[in-house]
Amino acid sequence: MKSLLCIVGPTAVGKTAIGVQVAERLNAEIISVDSRQIYKDFCIGTAQPSEEERLRVVHHFVNIQSVLEPMTAGRYGESAREKIVQLTNDNKEVILVGGSGLYYAAIFGKIFPSPKIDPKIRNQLRYRAKQEGTHILHQELAAIDPESASKIHPNDYPRIERALEVFLATGKRISQFWKESTNNSFPFQPYTIGLMRQRAELVKRIEKRTEELLQNGWIEEVKKLMELGYSEAIEDLKFHGYREILHFLEGKLSYNEMISEINRVTRQYAKRQMTWFRHRMDTYWIELKENVSNSEIADQILQLYNQYR
Repeated sequence: MKSLLCIVGPTAVGKTAIGVQVAERLNAEIISVDSRQIYKDFCIGTAQPSEEERLRVVHHFVNIQSVLEPMTAGRYGESAREKIVQLTNDNKEVILVGGSGLYYAAIFGKIFPSPKIDPKIRNQLRYRAKQEGTHILHQELAAIDPESASKIHPNDYPRIERALEVFLATGKRISQFWKESTNNSFPFQPYTIGLMRQRAELVKRIEKRTEELLQNGWIEEVKKLMELGYSEAIEDLKFHGYREILHFLEGKLSYNEMISEINRVTRQYAKRQMTWFRHRMDTYWIELKENVSNSEIADQILQLYNQYR
């Protein structure tokens, strides 16, 4: 099995900048493993790599997908594996950078080919969720597929929707799809470096980044998304920050309440990311500090990776 360097960690920790430096040293291209940066028009709030960073290093799976056609983890995994194989067959180095645990699972763990879903099924489920409540759909899932329902919180609508739409489209429980799935044909295994910071420092970075993104035009970006008719998509995808700005523009939150909520939900998201990587991937953690440069961290990552492979 060949190894693939994966640089993971919570939001706002500094993965993108360090990943670019590592990729430059390896003359590698980057596979973005980020479930938010993949979408078109969601550039500022997802902190997509800058134009300058993308000129320095080729990035794949950034700003390519319409939010009206949400990317499933299974479909992402299929596409990412194909791209990795293609690049390595062309004798190019590849590294993976991002903080979406489910996307890593789709690449390296068990997956199944994404069945075609009639948009009518998805739209009907979303209508019912708004009219009847997510918990009613969770009860239906429990009756159809108790194994899946036991692993999904009653308020986790995206996963409830996914499990129900697969069953309604195929007549087959999603838990059965997972049991039958294999990933033996992918000849790579992850070598995972996790980037972390002390909690107080990460909180400060999250607050600073929120301020910078707002100064860079995040609110204007959401206004344009609303004009494109994406308000419902923003609500459904639950992208932290975007929903709070949407609610501010709709008059549901004051400006200060919006900032407070953005920081709160971003902290929660960072905590979930850390929990996932600590429990689901064999990760070597590097604690970042303000007095240590990104260049030094990149050198440390390369030293560890070269010793491993």
